[in-house]
Amino acid sequence: MEQFVVNNKTYNVIKLLGRGKGGYSYLVKLNNDLFVLKKLHHEPCSYYEFSNKFQSEVNAYKKLKEIGVRVPQLVDSDEANDILIKEYIDGSLINELVLLDQMKDEYIDQIKYFASLCKKHSYNLDYFSTNFVVKDELIY
Repeated sequence: MEQFVVNNKTYNVIKLLGRGKGGYSYLVKLNNDLFVLKKLHHEPCSYYEFSNKFQSEVNAYKKLKEIGVRVPQLVDSDEANDILIKEYIDGSLINELVLLDQMKDEYIDQIKYFASLCKKHSYNLDYFSTNFVVKDELIY
């Protein structure tokens, strides 16, 4: 079983959740708790340039939280190894709901609200559908 050690805690990988422009996201387990471990990569991205990818990720989390966008809690981080540990939201991705014809207007309204918060604070949100999870009718 693949493992990551973050600040002396061993996270066991359950599965790869996906790969984005910033890194690979894994569903991991520590004791009986599930988390998302994001391992940043330094693969080139033709449409985006990072100065310090780790700090950019942490700053983005803080900014979104500060302006009122609902995001999974940042639980732990390991800058030396480019790893972030986030709360696991056990829900459905927006793209899955679209494919199942279960998309609701309320979800779109929540995304529009997040967009208005970001616009008001001159912040860019990545609207890629796999970045949005629905749990208990709330978008994260």
